Formats: sequence, structure tokens, C-alpha cells
Amino acid sequence: MTSVLVQGGWVMVAIVALSLIAWAVMAWKWLTLRDESPGDLDWAEQAVALARRNESAKASLLCDERSGCLARVMRSALTIREPSRAYFEKYLQPLLDSESVRIHRGLMFVQTLGAVAPLLGLLGTVIGMVRTFASVTATGMPETEGMAAGVSQALVTTQAGLVVGLAIMLVHGYLASRARRCIDTAELYAKKVETAVLHD
Repeated sequence: MTSVLVQGGWVMVAIVALSLIAWAVMAWKWLTLRDESPGDLDWAEQAVALARRNESAKASLLCDERSGCLARVMRSALTIREPSRAYFEKYLQPLLDSESVRIHRGLMFVQTLGAVAPLLGLLGTVIGMVRTFASVTATGMPETEGMAAGVSQALVTTQAGLVVGLAIMLVHGYLASRARRCIDTAELYAKKVETAVLHD
């Protein structure tokens, strides 16, 4: 590992640091999404059934026993007393938007790190090639040691940047799909509660 860092120079150190930051953020995001996930939806279906029978208080108690995006949205939906779909949707949309912002927080940063990693690898490639040509210019003839060091830096940093960037983007895609699924589920059950409690 040390020899790879030496070969890649400061660009390789930057790629490793970027990778560590990205994985730390992704681990935190995975734990956050695990807590936000609704899991078994039987309780949500029971809450909707209670709301349909005009037992919103009992339905709210079911939501109080849960945490996460779905429970918060359903709890808010069950408190609405205005018998109008327009009011219902107007009241809930800001809440759904804020939940979406909360759940997607950090994912844009991860996506940015995934895009920057290959660019750092490309920067290492350029620096390595400049180093290679500099060794030739300094002596007027190809110098094996100087050229080898430059080419090595170019190849190592390019490979590292691509591998790190690809891994980050794959995990980002998985986390983004989980976040979207949480919001989609909350929107679905908000609509179910709306249908259950409103009769216009």
C-alpha cells in the first residue's frame, strides 16, 4: 500500500482521502436509511383500516409506536380534519418535500465525490506524463528511471481514480433507490389515508 502511495504521489493520497470520506458518509447514510425504512407494512395497513372506520386516534397511536418517514407522514395525515382533498394535499405536500430533503441529505455530496475521483485520476495521469517528458527534456535522452516513475504515476492514479469512482457511484445508486423507495411509500400511504378519511 505504501509503495502505491509513493508511486501515485500526492494525487494518490488525495484519492485515498476522498475514498475514506465517501465511505464514511455512505456508511452513515446507510444507517440513516435503515432507520427510515418502514419495514413490515402491516401496521400501516391497520392504521389505514382504522382511519376508514373513523378511529383516527387509534390509528395515530399505531404511528406513534413507529419511527421513520412513513410514520411521520401518516401521523400528520391523520391529524387533518378539513374535509377537502385540495386542503389535504396542500397541507401534506410541504411535509413530503421536507422528508425528501431529509432522506436525500448527503447523497449529492457522495455523488460529487464519485465524479471527482476519476478526475483526480486524470490529473495524476497528466502529472505523470509531464514528469516523464521532463525527465527526457532534462537529459536530452530517455532516462529509464525517470520515465518509469512518470508512467507508473500516470497508470496507478488513473486506475485508482476509476476504481474508487465506480465503487462510489454504484453504492450511491443503491442508496438513492432506497431513499426514493421510502418517499414513494410515504406518498402512497398518505394517499391511502386521504382516501380513507375524506368522502368528497
